[in-house]
Amino acid sequence: MALIKRRVLGKGTYGVVFLAESTDPDAPPIAVKSRIFFIESSSLRLEDRVLTQLRGLPGTVQSFRSTTSIKNGAQYNDLLLEYAAGGTLADVIQKWKGL
Repeated sequence: MALIKRRVLGKGTYGVVFLAESTDPDAPPIAVKSRIFFIESSSLRLEDRVLTQLRGLPGTVQSFRSTTSIKNGAQYNDLLLEYAAGGTLADVIQKWKGL
């Protein structure tokens, strides 16, 4: 299964998040958090470990797996996540005046 990164959903300290689609037409869209490989990516690995421990809990974005990709000769660490259409955590906090 290949992924096609369609558009940027957000940018932050720990990487860029893309909306991606699978080449499998039955697969749902997913979010891909990418960070260039040579930049320290311990935060991305920590996020992957925490989300793995929280897997299955209601209200928690699911992490599917981590992988690497290459674009324009640069290697990236990618974290494949459930796509949460409601926006970022900051959006939710602002909308609801807190969690």
